[in-house]
Amino acid sequence: MQHYSIEPVILASIIHNNEDINKLNQNQKDLDELNVGDFTSPGNREIFKALVILNAEDKPFDESFIFRKMRGRYELELLEVLATTPINNLYPYIVQIKRDAHNRELIKAIEKLKDGSELDLEAIDHEIQGLQNLNDLKQKKSITQSMFDWFSKFSVNLSELAKSKVEYLIDGLIVKSDLTMIAGKPGVGKTLSLVAIINMALHAGTIKTVFYFDMDNSLVTLKDRNTDKVIEQWSGQWLHFHSSQVSGSEVKVLLRKLLQCDLSDCLVVFDSAKNFMNGKDRDKNRDVTELTDVFQRLRGQGATIIYLHHTRKPQHEMQELVYSGSSAWEEATSTAFILKNNSYKKTFLFEPFKVRTGNITNKAYKYDAINVVLHEVDFEEASEDEMFNRIREAVIDVIKIAATPPTYTVLMKSLTELQFAKNRINEVLQNGKGRYWDVVNEKQNNKTIYSLWTSKQNADKKDK
Repeated sequence: MQHYSIEPVILASIIHNNEDINKLNQNQKDLDELNVGDFTSPGNREIFKALVILNAEDKPFDESFIFRKMRGRYELELLEVLATTPINNLYPYIVQIKRDAHNRELIKAIEKLKDGSELDLEAIDHEIQGLQNLNDLKQKKSITQSMFDWFSKFSVNLSELAKSKVEYLIDGLIVKSDLTMIAGKPGVGKTLSLVAIINMALHAGTIKTVFYFDMDNSLVTLKDRNTDKVIEQWSGQWLHFHSSQVSGSEVKVLLRKLLQCDLSDCLVVFDSAKNFMNGKDRDKNRDVTELTDVFQRLRGQGATIIYLHHTRKPQHEMQELVYSGSSAWEEATSTAFILKNNSYKKTFLFEPFKVRTGNITNKAYKYDAINVVLHEVDFEEASEDEMFNRIREAVIDVIKIAATPPTYTVLMKSLTELQFAKNRINEVLQNGKGRYWDVVNEKQNNKTIYSLWTSKQNADKKDK
């Protein structure tokens, strides 16, 4: 049989504290900690609502005021509350009533199974979190030495911290046991390059287990890119969870299970991030944070996290690519790249725009489809497109035929006459320094002159 014995005690104490000027602050805290759903009796719920309204209106918790706010209903329940002896320390009572409320909601969520309804895992997780947070209701106390010693048990282990060092899945690209975002336009090759990265890391032994959550690619796409062969090769270490096999609810179950494990030497992939937001808005910090909190908790268990993301469509030709959505994506991430695909040179370009840990710089790779690996190449050369190459050859021609080493002004004039855009000419002239031509500033004549690099200079550069 249900009873509401502690509910009148709580309400009577709140009413009593309102009459004592010395207890008003504590009374406000008690009201803030409680909510209507914590009370089971309809009458007690109405009394609590009335107290909240009166408190907001800065009116006394007088019997007549309360009764008026209740519109003359539940008079007997109010009389019972007013006849109850108040207490000074409400903390254990508030903890108990909230614990009871969370337990009731848990039972309701589980009982839905009886009528064939799907188990609401999100609701259950919310109530469990509420139960875990009840300890936060403790009243403030001064930090004593014994309390400090207790807290110190949970502080970072200095000896472990001294031994820690930055490790990589792939040198200079993916930091181990950290959180990495790879953003790029659709079809740029995010999944293709990532599968190669995983294959390389497994061969190198920098990871031992892969949990790949794939809600973006079709089975046909995976087959076309030979991803199935790579997964089969690492069948004892690579689990690929595809949207054709697992639902959104099942993904939550799998992630909850992972959070109970030691994930050292494990890689967890989310492809792509927007597909794990359960219909929420990727432009809202609060919605994004719900997902990135999961990423960070997985990292806390030792996992390396890589998630794929999309970029916004540039508004004009010169606009830099940026990732889509809220700033919370970047804030939660340790390393973030924009991935580009240079079809002219057949290269993948990883350009970091956030680096919190490790020595991460621009990286370029060629894709080896046979072995499903990436081969690193010179970033500057890999970045050159067809127009860059045409302008570069034109610059070399002008330098070769010039009677004296040409200046910046002469080169710019000659190339604009060939109908090249000034901004692209300048880009090539700047990026070609020390690679295709040498640049000397003559202070006496206040000129910048250009001369071609010799074969020896190129050989010395390669040796370095």
